[in-house]
Formats: sequence, C-alpha cells, structure tokens
Amino acid sequence: MRRFITLGCVPLLAFLIMGARAAETAADKIQAVINLENAWNFAEERHDGDALRLLLAETFVYTDYDGTIMDRDQWLRKVQSQAKDYVHLSNVEQNAHAYGDAVVVIGVYVEKMKIKGKDVDRRVRFTDTWVFQNSRWECVASQSTLTAPKV
Repeated sequence: MRRFITLGCVPLLAFLIMGARAAETAADKIQAVINLENAWNFAEERHDGDALRLLLAETFVYTDYDGTIMDRDQWLRKVQSQAKDYVHLSNVEQNAHAYGDAVVVIGVYVEKMKIKGKDVDRRVRFTDTWVFQNSRWECVASQSTLTAPKV
C-alpha cells in the first residue's frame, strides 16, 4: 500500500516542481500555472490536503458556486472530507493570461463522483488567480460557478 501511495505522489511532485520555478516569459508563467492547475485536480481527487496546502497562499479565498466564501483552512477541511468520493476530476477548458507576477486562469472542470452513494456529475466554470510570491506560484483566489451539462 505504501508503494502505491508513493507512486501516486510522483506525478504530483513533478507538477509541483515544474510550477515552482520562476518563469521568465509570459508563456513560461502560463505553462507553470497550468501544470499547477493539473496538480490541484490530482491532489483534490485524492483528498490530499498536504499537497493542496502547497498550492494555496495563506490568504487564499474561495467562493463556491452557492456563494459560500471560505478561507484556505475551511476549504481544505471541505476537500479533505470524504463526503465526495471522486471517480474523476479534470479541467476540460483552460485559458490563462499573465500579468507580471500574476496569472489568471479561466476554465471549466468536470467532476464525476459519488455523494452519499449517489452518482453526481458536474460541469463547473472557474476563475483562479495565481501570484508568484514566497519563491513559488500560489493561488490566492478561486471562484466556481455550476454550468449546465453539455448535450
């Protein structure tokens, strides 16, 4: 079991290392943050609060689709709970723009999960704001909006 956990962490560590280095060009900054967005999904799908904590600024603020606002610790507690049993979580659209030491990512993610034994599929539009600070990229704000499923 320990070997499985270790092997599962290797891709996440690779994403974190690629996203942690300082980038020179706007394209480099965008690619670094997109790598971190993918690491975020990987960690969230596994309820890995320790990995997610590395991606989020201490001052992180999350606005959920129902209007609820959470700070970093509140959001991490929610993600670490086993209320959602993820089958799949991934970004299907991502568009990023660099502004100096900040990158804003607008996209859509899909999540397939079980909540209280019931299958739930969601399509969610998000906006994440990343800032290069403390020698790494950190997400400082995130917002999600439920969207209608594509038919």
